[in-house]
Amino acid sequence: MVKAAYLWRKISSSCNAILPLHKKHMQRIFLFSALMTAVLSCGVSEIGGDGDTIGAGGGVWGGMGDPQGGTPQEKTVCYMTAMDYQKGYDWRADESRETVKCSLVVYEDGTPVMKVPVGEAYEVSRDPDRHRIVGGHLYTDYSTAAETVVKCDGRQLFRYSGREYICGMEIIDSDLYSLGQSMDGSGIVLRKNGEIILSKERAELVGELVNDRDSLCFAFCEQVISSGKSSYRYYASVNGKVSQVAVREDVKTVWDILVGHDRIIYVASLVGVGTPVVVDGDSMIQLSLPAGMSLVSCKVFNVGTSIGVEGICRFRNGVHCEIVWLDGERLCVFIGKGNISAVKAYGEGVFFVMNPPDSDTAGSIYRSGELLEMPAGYTVMDNDCLIVKDGILHVGLSSLDGRKPVVWKDGIIDSLDINGYISAICPIDSDRITSPTRGCVTDPD
Repeated sequence: MVKAAYLWRKISSSCNAILPLHKKHMQRIFLFSALMTAVLSCGVSEIGGDGDTIGAGGGVWGGMGDPQGGTPQEKTVCYMTAMDYQKGYDWRADESRETVKCSLVVYEDGTPVMKVPVGEAYEVSRDPDRHRIVGGHLYTDYSTAAETVVKCDGRQLFRYSGREYICGMEIIDSDLYSLGQSMDGSGIVLRKNGEIILSKERAELVGELVNDRDSLCFAFCEQVISSGKSSYRYYASVNGKVSQVAVREDVKTVWDILVGHDRIIYVASLVGVGTPVVVDGDSMIQLSLPAGMSLVSCKVFNVGTSIGVEGICRFRNGVHCEIVWLDGERLCVFIGKGNISAVKAYGEGVFFVMNPPDSDTAGSIYRSGELLEMPAGYTVMDNDCLIVKDGILHVGLSSLDGRKPVVWKDGIIDSLDINGYISAICPIDSDRITSPTRGCVTDPD
């Protein structure tokens, strides 16, 4: 059987010819085609004019400055990234993708602190999955015709031969670790500061890179052919040390695996069991599925002392739906033209967004059992657009009809003075932050 753990990525990236197999594990089957075009459409010929300066908005979204105001940092700092196009440009239609001025803006607790130009000349990708904030710095990866280029705050860190899509990055003891998957076929590579520490040429990644108590953990599988029959063996990597995952003998299909420092959880279909199960050591939980429905793909995640699963399911008539489970029980079943996105766990709570199908409809935000309405015509553009900071839920919302993007904070709306969309919001503990670059980075290396 085709590895179901990867079907999630293959389906969700079917409208993305650039990265057919390597989009983030949580991207969705019902992505809006117009929004995906916008997400993948920044191009830069040069930086200057309207696209050069960070706009000075009102309130919390002020101009360039010290976001801390000289006061001690809070325990958690909220970072955000957004794509900003020149004024007046319709980034949704994106008819001038190869020449339009576009930059990546970094916000720190609501204040814009850095701006990096995007495009081939700068070797910074237009794909929001190819940038992330780690330790208070902006890291980007970019693929040329033959190389992978990694930059920090717009400046090159290193480049190496081979085209990799970086699936995850972590900093431990000032060293940068990255997990990449080949864009030219199968194969995964774990690197430390660009140097290979683990390489598997026939492997495919299962799930995501996890930093569990400063242990780098992930799972992968390799196809095995015996007596003309194909099967898969699953492996766990913890700090580069690989061991085979001992799945149950009655497993038919492994859907997803979550590897921790000393714990492995997986979702599987078993012989003789009608619904998928979550296996955690010696315990097993069945996922509650509506009658006539089968699982297509899923992702398992920790929710405090509980286990969450988000999945795409299909009815016998071919209609798809999305479900979020907590300890096997359904929290939400979503059937419609929109989609569930940005599923996150904080403490014992689960949070996610139910995106609307069009600009005339209001989506919803699920906050640990409470369903809240968000502004009509807004959506989240990526799965990393939701966090909880200091007990307040932050959701980065981008407009379907060309208005300014906003941050929804427990019902309070703050707008960004940019022409574009929010690509990610992430919380970082202040003790893990080093001094990042400030200002505009405009010179290509």
